[in-house]
Amino acid sequence: DDEIEIIREKLNNHIINHIYDGEVHKELSDEFDSSFCPHCGHEHIIRYGKDKNGNQRYLCKHCHKTFSPMTGTLFSYSKKEAYQWYLYMESLFRGDTIVQSAHIAGICEHTSLVWRHKILSVCASLTAEDRILDGVVYLDEKLSDVKHPGITVEDKESKKKRGISDQKRNIVCAIDEHNN
Repeated sequence: DDEIEIIREKLNNHIINHIYDGEVHKELSDEFDSSFCPHCGHEHIIRYGKDKNGNQRYLCKHCHKTFSPMTGTLFSYSKKEAYQWYLYMESLFRGDTIVQSAHIAGICEHTSLVWRHKILSVCASLTAEDRILDGVVYLDEKLSDVKHPGITVEDKESKKKRGISDQKRNIVCAIDEHNN
């Protein structure tokens, strides 16, 4: 159990440190390729002012959509502070429920559900088939109940089932000693 806890802690710290950074917008801006539109891929874009925080905005002359370095990232369309994201991810990776995570981060339950889906989709996109783990590899898994908002499960037998079934989703994480 101690070994599993060490693995879980290492994975949580890696993911949180990777996603949360006080200068996340600056880092994204530095790595941002402003030579094409993320919506349509067209190359004819212009600078289009700055947002209220002073971050550069762009306009695609082809599809007429605006975007910034945050577009398409976990933080896009979010008006919440970075520390709320940090608190939420820490709570989520600790295994708290959506309601508990929402309370800890100071957001509503609906936002908590949306954030959970965003975070899980980012985690899924981080799993690259061509990535090869090397050296000591740490694995962790979590079985999570499949829940649909507004639908109650009347079959209590499914609550008693253990292991993989159609009532549970298996989430597996792996990291090597080189933080891949």
